[in-house]
Amino acid sequence: MVLRLSSAVVGILAALTASCGGAGGRSGTAATLPDPLPYEGSSDDRLVAITAVVPGFAGFYYDPYPAAYIALVDAAEADAARVEVARALSVDTSSAGIRIVKYSFAWLKTWEHAAERQCATRPGVQSFDADEFHNQVRVGVVVDTGSIDDVRACGVAAGVPGDALDVEPEGRIVLN
Repeated sequence: MVLRLSSAVVGILAALTASCGGAGGRSGTAATLPDPLPYEGSSDDRLVAITAVVPGFAGFYYDPYPAAYIALVDAAEADAARVEVARALSVDTSSAGIRIVKYSFAWLKTWEHAAERQCATRPGVQSFDADEFHNQVRVGVVVDTGSIDDVRACGVAAGVPGDALDVEPEGRIVLN
């Protein structure tokens, strides 16, 4: 199953891009945060929504639990990210480590959807994921039925940067 962004999240991202001068724009600091956003939807929808306040937000994860990390494109957004992650996910971020990465979570989700639209029908493709831990779009391929190289070429043709794309073999998913 591939998750879809709600229309509200897509609208937030469009407004953010317009108001910040494009993908490289910045928002305010933790001291100038707007009122809380209505964080709803899947966990991925919530992570994308955080980027409306913290454009360089790239993810939140544990490695290993209970060691929490916030991934950011810009370390200057750490305070704002701590506030918004705590608000959106109801977790304590006061001691979360900060990891600097290349791509925001919004870009990962955009590329995940682009790859899915163009590559989902390729033989062997069975999963897509915006992987905030590795800061990549992950595509799972059943190797006995699909070609990793073919799927990788398809993902790049869909607009996913090569260093943001991980096409890897995986076992067949069987639902019981």
